[in-house]
Amino acid sequence: MRLSIGEILSWLSILAAAAASLYYAPNLPSRIATHFDIEGRPNGWMDKNSALIFGPAMAVGLYILLSVLIYLASSERGELRLDENSAKMMQTIKGLVVFLVAAVHIGILWHAVGVLKEPLSSIIVPISLMFAYIGWAITKAKRNWLMGVRLPWTLVDERAWHVGNLIMGWGLVVCAVLNLTGLFLPKLWFWILTVTLAAAVSLSVVASYIVYRSGPNATAR
Repeated sequence: MRLSIGEILSWLSILAAAAASLYYAPNLPSRIATHFDIEGRPNGWMDKNSALIFGPAMAVGLYILLSVLIYLASSERGELRLDENSAKMMQTIKGLVVFLVAAVHIGILWHAVGVLKEPLSSIIVPISLMFAYIGWAITKAKRNWLMGVRLPWTLVDERAWHVGNLIMGWGLVVCAVLNLTGLFLPKLWFWILTVTLAAAVSLSVVASYIVYRSGPNATAR
């Protein structure tokens, strides 16, 4: 059986996270910073063994969870079944999510051994890749239970689904580009990303609802 890009990326990411734990284990302090505030200052810690296991375990857990969700959504018999093309895109999204978790884990280890001053720089590009691909994918997906802007009105109205996901999809692409500001404006990065993402969500929800209310599927006013 031919493995999808998402499957290959998932397993390479899991192996990379596990390999990083094994490689850096002898050089790590007994207590490791694993959470940071928006300015990159540590504000949460784990003991060495827990930190070494947590990242790879989370990557495996998300891989299993997303695999099950994709299977269930693809097995749905109704009109909201995840079609073959959307399922392939979800497999790639799964790979990018697992890749991001592995990047976070490796960034934390690099910070602990002094390779990085703060781990934000190690996850900027993975976050942008994930946002960009998800944004593109949801503009192509048909109505389904798993991916896209799934609201009561978008799930019953094709026009509302299209408008909501088009706005949200391009909003995520914009977020992917602006997210790169984290490489040179780390103190403003969080706020730039949060405001842009909030705007995309708000516009998607409002615009899709307006389209729904103007169509034949709207409930009686």
